[in-house]
Formats: sequence, C-alpha cells, structure tokens
Amino acid sequence: MKTKARQRLIISSASGPDFSKRMGLEHLQDRLTIEERFSGRHPGFKRLLIRFFRKNFFRFSIHSFLALIGKRAQCRQEQSTPITRINAVEFPDRIKGTPESIRILHLSDLHIDASPALAFYAADRIRNLQPDFAVITGDYFNGYKVPDAKIHELLDPILECLSCPVFGILGNHDSLSCVPHLEKRGVRMLLNESAVFESFGIRVLITGIDDPHLFKTHDIPHALQSVQQDMERFHLKLLLSHAPSTFREAEKAGFDLMLSGHTHGGQFCLPSGRPLATNGKYPRFVVRGPWMYKSLYGYTSHGLGTGTPALRMNCPAEITLHEIRFS
Repeated sequence: MKTKARQRLIISSASGPDFSKRMGLEHLQDRLTIEERFSGRHPGFKRLLIRFFRKNFFRFSIHSFLALIGKRAQCRQEQSTPITRINAVEFPDRIKGTPESIRILHLSDLHIDASPALAFYAADRIRNLQPDFAVITGDYFNGYKVPDAKIHELLDPILECLSCPVFGILGNHDSLSCVPHLEKRGVRMLLNESAVFESFGIRVLITGIDDPHLFKTHDIPHALQSVQQDMERFHLKLLLSHAPSTFREAEKAGFDLMLSGHTHGGQFCLPSGRPLATNGKYPRFVVRGPWMYKSLYGYTSHGLGTGTPALRMNCPAEITLHEIRFS
C-alpha cells in the first residue's frame, strides 16, 4: 500500500468510524490505495492531458454537434429538469393484512457539485412523495478529490426535505472521507453492511455494498454476516449496488430487489431509448430502468446529475419512487 494511503488508513481507524470492520480490512486498503491514485494530488503529465481532453475538447465537440443539429437546448432541459418516475414491483402473498405496500425513494448519481441547482429542483419534487424510506446509490459528488464541508452542504436541500430514514452507499466518484459528513446529515451509510427497516409489520433487509465498478471493493457475504441467520424473516431483501454489474451475485445471494445507478441510463440515447454507451461492460438490459434476471427484480436509475458534459439526450434525469406491493 502507498505511504499516504497507509497514513489515511491509520487516521480513519483511529479517529473516525471503524471502516476496517464495516467494509473489511482488505477492501479498505484497496479503496484507499485507489483513492490516492485518483485523487489528483500527483496526476502526472499523461493524466493531465486526458483531463484536458475530457473537460475541454470532448465537451466542446458534443456541444457543437448538438448545436449544429438543433438539439442542445433540449439536452440541457433534460439534464436540468428531472422527471419523477414511478416503478411498481409486486411480490404477492408475502403479507396478509395491512399495509400492503411500501414506497422507496431512489436517488442516484447526484454529482451535486457539478450542478448545485439540481438539489433545489429535486427537493421541490421530493417533498410531496412521502416515501417510507429513501436510498441513494452513490456518486454524491463529481470529482475524486475529498470534498470540503461547503461542498457537502450542497446536499442539504435534498436531505433536509426527507423526514424518512435515508440509506446510502458510495459510488466510484466518492471518497471514503465523505462517510462521516453524510452520516452527520442523517444518511445511514452501508459499507458492505446491512440494516433493517421495519414499519407496520413489514421487515425489509437493506444491504449496501461498496463500489463494484472502479474500486471493486464490494463484498456481499461480508455485508450479510450480521443477518445471515434471519434471512427468512424478511418480507423484502433489497440490495443497493452503485453499478448494476453485481446482478448475478445478487440473485445467487437470494435478494428480491436490486437498485443501482452509475450508467446515467446511457445519458445519450437514440429516440428508441437505446443507449449509445453504457459506462461499463454490462448486458444492455440492466443499463436503464426496470429489468429482471431469474428471480431478481432490478432497477437502474438514469440518475439526477451527470458528469462531463452536463447534457442528456432522450434520457432525462430522474427521481424514482418504487412502490413495492406485497398483496
């Protein structure tokens, strides 16, 4: 492990949450080493060139092309005004009596420092949805640098309008140092961990794993250690995975529902909805919206924010409300 990453490991274990127990020591070491590599402290000439290309030439080319075909205003509109999408999933005959359903608010890929105004727009939409609990499936921020306190405050309009429990996981753009800040703001972060939500007789297992895309520090068996003996007692077993690449592992582990993000729904899609790119090597059926794999229901959110460029085509930003019906 690199020296700075090792120092950060010592600091996090001594003065913050015990990350080594929460996510596993080996995964913690791997994550901190990769964070150090992508933090921008020593980018090197090659990486500087790549950043310049991505942030300038690529962005300029996309904007110019969309302006040429008269679509730039539409793409800005799709990025800046997220829609509210309702996704209904049925698990019949699991509960007798009332209530017969729960509502889960799903946010993903906020990249909030890239588009701060989205937080206020999203808060206005969320305020009237009345979910039983909310989940955020990673990428709160846009860069790999450790966000300061003022950047964390950009999330406040969203978090302050949520009166329900909020559960979150980290994405490939998030630093582990975000966890204490998010937990102070009321988000129960799951780092290869499980939590239980109970309401009016409904028991929901909420398991969250670390990022499987860049860091590859996800560990479903570790996350289920504390609840392994009680798996049959849950009416719904929910997995939060930043990227949808873990769908086979999720099905094998016995989860009923998996919620993901990361792909931005493709961000740029054909009028038919077919993504031009998938942001990873995944089967296209898991890239956006609802899907099913054997006995596993899944949903991959378009996300609220974007990376570079901050545009969308035939793939509007979204806030998702999952209505889970049991009878």
